[in-house]
Amino acid sequence: MLWHPSKKCYILILLLVSFVFKSYGQYTEVINTNRPGVTIGAFGVSKSVFQIEYGFQGTSSKHSVKNYTANSNQYELDIRKGVLKDNLELFVNVRFTQSDSTINKFSKSYNRQVSDLSELRIGLKYLLWDPYKKTNLGERNIYSWRANKVIRLQNFIPSIALWASTSFNLEDNSFMNNPMVSKFSPAAGIITQSQLNDYWTLTNNVFVFNLLDKPAFYYDFRSSIIKGFKNSRWSIFIEQNTIYGDQYADLIIRSGIAYLSYENLQFDLYAGYNVKSTPRLLSVGFGGSFRIDKSDQKRSKTRY
Repeated sequence: MLWHPSKKCYILILLLVSFVFKSYGQYTEVINTNRPGVTIGAFGVSKSVFQIEYGFQGTSSKHSVKNYTANSNQYELDIRKGVLKDNLELFVNVRFTQSDSTINKFSKSYNRQVSDLSELRIGLKYLLWDPYKKTNLGERNIYSWRANKVIRLQNFIPSIALWASTSFNLEDNSFMNNPMVSKFSPAAGIITQSQLNDYWTLTNNVFVFNLLDKPAFYYDFRSSIIKGFKNSRWSIFIEQNTIYGDQYADLIIRSGIAYLSYENLQFDLYAGYNVKSTPRLLSVGFGGSFRIDKSDQKRSKTRY
């Protein structure tokens, strides 16, 4: 039997996020993780780091026109490794999904249950520009505490990364066997990330998926705000995910919290909700990030 989130579960997570927001005021930034949410940060892991990001997501969907309901469990695994140099990252994304759907037609119900690999992707991310290394943005004002906390216009100058990947679409696969998508379907994108001050981070993604498959071609826009808290291991985030293509378009809002257990381990919890009813989506997820750092040098400062 599949677990599926209810509206009460979604509201409970939002209340928890609100509680953390009111109760804490820094974010202990050590492990460089893309979780929670789907927005990807500009900074990769260094070549001395092997990192695993894992999670579970339960999704409930209902289509008001096609008259179907579906519940799914998705198991997520991301592997990240720095290669050659610290600004180049190799990543692998794996998703396994269990789906239970019911279609109602002509007063009859048809049930379909599927369990299969739903995504297999490999790619590279390259940090092209870091203003903290090229400018004086990272310099702290030793004479003014407020100057280091206030958000200035120059703090919006972003770090920029290039992102490229290909998905492997396997035959005889319930989720990947799409005749409109190639067996190897490339994607590309650009990532910007602005460290507004010690507590706030703004990240934006612009991706294009299925580059060589015009019927399945779509844009994916992602933006997130992360809020860290002073003298605390808690952080919160909110993000928007806009998908635009001929086959599907949607706007999904997600929000959640993260807890830094120690410098190499983080746990997270989040919920998501979309803005339309064809289909209506409600998701709840949790997971964690863990890294093995073989470097003998202690980095004085690690940023998301």
